[in-house]
Amino acid sequence: MIRVLLLLPALLLGSALFDSADAAALFRCGGGIVSKSTSLERVAEICGEPDEASRRTEVRRSGGEWRDGRYWGGSTRVVHVETWVFDLGPRRLVQALTFENGSLVRIESRGYGSSRARDAARWSRRQWTVMPRVAERLRPLSD
Repeated sequence: MIRVLLLLPALLLGSALFDSADAAALFRCGGGIVSKSTSLERVAEICGEPDEASRRTEVRRSGGEWRDGRYWGGSTRVVHVETWVFDLGPRRLVQALTFENGSLVRIESRGYGSSRARDAARWSRRQWTVMPRVAERLRPLSD
């Protein structure tokens, strides 16, 4: 019985750590959830445009060694890396999604977002989607 009582906190702590690691592999946005290995196109479909985006190309080497200032043997490959940042407002964490060759490989949480970035995006969307409907309702009925 004492062994079980001593083992129980360790099991609970382990399960809590496991759950938080799984949560970092998911990102809820727009109308759905994206996870690692989701394509860049699918993320754009679900989440829409990012607040910031950056692109770079990396050359990665494996299986060789550096000798006399040169890389000998092994193989090299070109990886296209794209990072999308979603600022979801001041009450949620900023999420950075990293894609390699068009596939989501990492989801990182950064600090809390800013209200200005999301409000500006909301206003521009509202201006084109909500405002015409409101204007229609406000039109005089005497036409």
